[in-house]
Amino acid sequence: MSVQPRSSSDTRRISPANLDKSGPYYVAVAVIYGLVTYLTGSIWPAVVLHTGGNVYSNLDLLLHGQAEWQASSIAAELVWVTGVDPAFVRLALAFLIVTAAALWAYVKLAGATREALGPKVAARAV
Repeated sequence: MSVQPRSSSDTRRISPANLDKSGPYYVAVAVIYGLVTYLTGSIWPAVVLHTGGNVYSNLDLLLHGQAEWQASSIAAELVWVTGVDPAFVRLALAFLIVTAAALWAYVKLAGATREALGPKVAARAV
């Protein structure tokens, strides 16, 4: 596999011009890392999450030649144009399951933090 140099007009890069597409992703990731750090009182769980994300991203880059955040040169058709297909249903279900699992994990983590810190949590939350 050969690597082609990119032109300056390549829109697959993260730049101010396409930050509107990637910006919400980075804000959401920052919120997740911050919430985990706050709830655990340690930076290490966020470091582990960040490392896992980097491993996933670099593995995807090695296997497919581009990272998952890079836009394809071919625009995908929207679901309301093509209609709902089995792949969309699978992805929607996976999204709902992962979201529910993450919310459950955050509730459990917050409860464990509250239980472990006791009265300190009320003072820290103010």
